[in-house]
Amino acid sequence: MSNINRCHHLFKRMTFVCLFLLWGISVIAQTITVKGTVKDVMGEPVIGANILQKGTTNGTTSDLDGNFTIGVPKDAQLTITYVGYKEKTVNAKNPLIVILEEDNESLDEVVVIGYGIQKKSVVTAAIAQVGQKELQRVAPVRVDNALKGLAAGVTVTSASGQPGEGSRIRIRGVGTINNSDPLYIVDGMPIDGGI
Repeated sequence: MSNINRCHHLFKRMTFVCLFLLWGISVIAQTITVKGTVKDVMGEPVIGANILQKGTTNGTTSDLDGNFTIGVPKDAQLTITYVGYKEKTVNAKNPLIVILEEDNESLDEVVVIGYGIQKKSVVTAAIAQVGQKELQRVAPVRVDNALKGLAAGVTVTSASGQPGEGSRIRIRGVGTINNSDPLYIVDGMPIDGGI
Protein backbone atom coordinates (compact mmCIF):
# COMPACT_ATOMS: atom_id res chain seq x y z
CA MET A 1 0.00 0.00 0.00
CA SER A 2 1.42 3.36 -0.95
CA ASN A 3 1.88 6.27 1.42
CA ILE A 4 -0.95 8.15 -0.28
CA ASN A 5 -3.37 5.27 0.29
CA ARG A 6 -2.27 5.01 3.94
CA CYS A 7 -2.79 8.73 4.45
CA HIS A 8 -6.19 8.54 2.76
CA HIS A 9 -7.20 5.57 4.93
CA LEU A 10 -6.00 7.37 8.10
CA PHE A 11 -7.88 10.52 7.04
CA LYS A 12 -11.11 8.52 6.66
CA ARG A 13 -10.71 7.02 10.15
CA MET A 14 -9.99 10.40 11.73
CA THR A 15 -12.99 11.94 9.96
CA PHE A 16 -15.25 9.12 11.23
CA VAL A 17 -13.99 9.55 14.83
CA CYS A 18 -14.50 13.34 14.67
CA LEU A 19 -18.05 12.96 13.29
CA PHE A 20 -18.89 10.42 15.99
CA LEU A 21 -17.61 12.77 18.73
CA LEU A 22 -19.56 15.71 17.28
CA TRP A 23 -22.73 13.59 17.18
CA GLY A 24 -22.21 12.61 20.84
CA ILE A 25 -21.74 16.26 21.84
CA SER A 26 -24.93 17.26 20.00
CA VAL A 27 -26.90 14.54 21.80
CA ILE A 28 -25.55 15.70 25.17
CA ALA A 29 -26.33 19.32 24.28
CA GLN A 30 -30.02 18.38 23.79
CA THR A 31 -30.24 17.23 27.43
CA ILE A 32 -31.10 19.87 30.02
CA THR A 33 -31.03 19.85 33.81
CA VAL A 34 -34.42 20.78 35.20
CA LYS A 35 -34.52 22.25 38.70
CA GLY A 36 -37.90 22.64 40.34
CA THR A 37 -40.06 22.62 43.44
CA VAL A 38 -43.20 20.62 44.26
CA LYS A 39 -45.75 22.35 46.52
CA ASP A 40 -49.34 21.83 47.59
CA VAL A 41 -52.12 24.41 47.14
CA MET A 42 -51.24 25.94 50.54
CA GLY A 43 -47.66 26.58 49.37
CA GLU A 44 -46.16 23.88 51.61
CA PRO A 45 -43.40 21.68 50.10
CA VAL A 46 -44.38 18.14 49.14
CA ILE A 47 -41.66 15.83 50.49
CA GLY A 48 -40.94 12.63 48.56
CA ALA A 49 -43.02 13.42 45.45
CA ASN A 50 -42.12 11.23 42.46
CA ILE A 51 -40.88 13.09 39.38
CA LEU A 52 -40.65 10.85 36.31
CA GLN A 53 -39.80 11.58 32.69
CA LYS A 54 -42.93 10.45 30.85
CA GLY A 55 -42.51 7.14 29.03
CA THR A 56 -39.16 6.29 30.67
CA THR A 57 -37.75 5.07 33.98
CA ASN A 58 -35.70 8.26 34.41
CA GLY A 59 -36.89 9.82 37.64
CA THR A 60 -36.17 11.37 41.02
CA THR A 61 -37.94 12.43 44.23
CA SER A 62 -38.36 15.79 45.92
CA ASP A 63 -36.31 16.56 49.04
CA LEU A 64 -37.35 18.01 52.43
CA ASP A 65 -37.94 21.44 50.85
CA GLY A 66 -39.84 20.00 47.87
CA ASN A 67 -36.90 20.66 45.53
CA PHE A 68 -35.70 18.28 42.82
CA THR A 69 -33.16 18.13 39.98
CA ILE A 70 -33.43 15.86 36.94
CA GLY A 71 -31.63 15.62 33.59
CA VAL A 72 -34.01 15.19 30.62
CA PRO A 73 -34.20 16.00 26.90
CA LYS A 74 -35.42 19.52 26.00
CA ASP A 75 -38.83 18.39 24.76
CA ALA A 76 -39.51 15.94 27.62
CA GLN A 77 -42.64 15.87 29.74
CA LEU A 78 -42.47 15.24 33.49
CA THR A 79 -45.12 13.38 35.47
CA ILE A 80 -45.34 14.32 39.16
CA THR A 81 -47.20 12.00 41.56
CA TYR A 82 -47.70 11.69 45.30
CA VAL A 83 -50.12 9.69 47.46
CA GLY A 84 -53.29 11.70 48.09
CA TYR A 85 -52.64 14.21 45.29
CA LYS A 86 -53.76 14.32 41.65
CA GLU A 87 -51.14 13.34 39.08
CA LYS A 88 -49.76 16.27 37.09
CA THR A 89 -47.88 16.28 33.77
CA VAL A 90 -45.80 19.34 32.80
CA ASN A 91 -43.26 20.30 30.12
CA ALA A 92 -39.61 20.36 31.19
CA LYS A 93 -38.36 23.94 31.71
CA ASN A 94 -36.34 26.00 34.19
CA PRO A 95 -37.30 26.99 36.83
CA LEU A 96 -40.22 24.63 37.36
CA ILE A 97 -42.77 25.11 40.15
CA VAL A 98 -45.42 22.39 40.37
CA ILE A 99 -48.57 22.81 42.48
CA LEU A 100 -50.29 19.52 43.34
CA GLU A 101 -53.99 19.44 44.19
CA GLU A 102 -55.42 17.02 46.77
CA ASP A 103 -57.29 14.00 45.42
CA ASN A 104 -59.92 13.29 48.05
CA GLU A 105 -61.45 10.43 46.04
CA SER A 106 -58.20 8.42 46.02
CA LEU A 107 -58.04 8.52 49.83
CA ASP A 108 -61.32 6.62 50.08
CA GLU A 109 -59.99 3.61 51.96
CA VAL A 110 -56.30 3.68 52.82
CA VAL A 111 -54.62 1.15 55.11
CA VAL A 112 -51.45 2.11 56.98
CA ILE A 113 -49.20 -0.95 57.15
CA GLY A 114 -45.82 -1.49 58.80
CA TYR A 115 -43.85 -0.50 55.72
CA GLY A 116 -45.96 2.21 54.05
CA ILE A 117 -49.50 3.03 52.93
CA GLN A 118 -51.65 0.99 50.56
CA LYS A 119 -55.23 1.11 49.32
CA LYS A 120 -57.50 -1.35 51.10
CA SER A 121 -58.42 -2.94 47.76
CA VAL A 122 -54.74 -3.79 47.12
CA VAL A 123 -54.06 -5.33 50.55
CA THR A 124 -55.40 -8.88 50.44
CA ALA A 125 -53.48 -11.29 52.65
CA ALA A 126 -52.12 -8.83 55.20
CA ILE A 127 -55.44 -8.17 56.95
CA ALA A 128 -57.70 -10.55 58.83
CA GLN A 129 -60.93 -9.34 60.37
CA VAL A 130 -63.17 -11.07 62.90
CA GLY A 131 -66.65 -9.58 62.76
CA GLN A 132 -69.50 -9.38 65.25
CA LYS A 133 -71.38 -12.33 63.74
CA GLU A 134 -68.43 -14.69 64.22
CA LEU A 135 -67.93 -13.54 67.81
CA GLN A 136 -71.62 -14.11 68.64
CA ARG A 137 -71.42 -17.71 67.36
CA VAL A 138 -68.31 -18.50 69.44
CA ALA A 139 -69.18 -16.47 72.57
CA PRO A 140 -65.59 -16.44 73.89
CA VAL A 141 -64.66 -15.72 77.51
CA ARG A 142 -61.35 -14.05 76.58
CA VAL A 143 -60.42 -11.89 73.59
CA ASP A 144 -57.49 -14.12 72.62
CA ASN A 145 -59.80 -17.17 72.48
CA ALA A 146 -62.05 -15.26 70.07
CA LEU A 147 -59.32 -15.47 67.43
CA LYS A 148 -59.02 -19.27 67.56
CA GLY A 149 -59.76 -20.63 64.11
CA LEU A 150 -61.34 -17.38 62.89
CA ALA A 151 -58.37 -15.40 61.57
CA ALA A 152 -56.16 -16.81 58.81
CA GLY A 153 -52.49 -17.07 59.80
CA VAL A 154 -53.22 -16.66 63.53
CA THR A 155 -52.42 -19.57 65.85
CA VAL A 156 -53.77 -19.50 69.41
CA THR A 157 -52.46 -22.10 71.88
CA SER A 158 -52.43 -22.47 75.65
CA ALA A 159 -49.35 -20.94 77.25
CA SER A 160 -49.38 -23.53 80.04
CA GLY A 161 -51.76 -25.85 81.88
CA GLN A 162 -52.36 -23.37 84.70
CA PRO A 163 -55.98 -22.26 85.24
CA GLY A 164 -56.56 -18.64 84.19
CA GLU A 165 -53.28 -18.53 82.25
CA GLY A 166 -53.45 -16.52 79.01
CA SER A 167 -53.04 -17.94 75.55
CA ARG A 168 -50.00 -17.74 73.29
CA ILE A 169 -50.76 -16.02 69.98
CA ARG A 170 -48.49 -16.37 66.96
CA ILE A 171 -49.11 -14.59 63.67
CA ARG A 172 -47.69 -16.46 60.68
CA GLY A 173 -45.26 -18.42 62.80
CA VAL A 174 -42.49 -17.10 65.02
CA GLY A 175 -41.90 -13.34 65.21
CA THR A 176 -38.82 -11.40 66.19
CA ILE A 177 -35.84 -12.46 68.30
CA ASN A 178 -36.47 -12.38 72.08
CA ASN A 179 -40.18 -11.62 71.66
CA SER A 180 -42.58 -13.44 69.36
CA ASP A 181 -45.72 -11.90 70.85
CA PRO A 182 -47.79 -9.57 68.66
CA LEU A 183 -48.20 -5.91 69.52
CA TYR A 184 -51.68 -5.14 70.86
CA ILE A 185 -53.10 -1.67 70.29
CA VAL A 186 -56.43 -0.71 71.88
CA ASP A 187 -57.87 2.72 71.03
CA GLY A 188 -54.47 3.79 69.67
CA MET A 189 -52.54 2.83 72.83
CA PRO A 190 -50.12 -0.13 72.93
CA ILE A 191 -50.91 -2.71 75.66
CA ASP A 192 -47.91 -4.26 77.44
CA GLY A 193 -48.07 -7.98 78.14
CA GLY A 194 -50.92 -8.75 75.77
CA ILE A 195 -54.66 -8.79 76.25
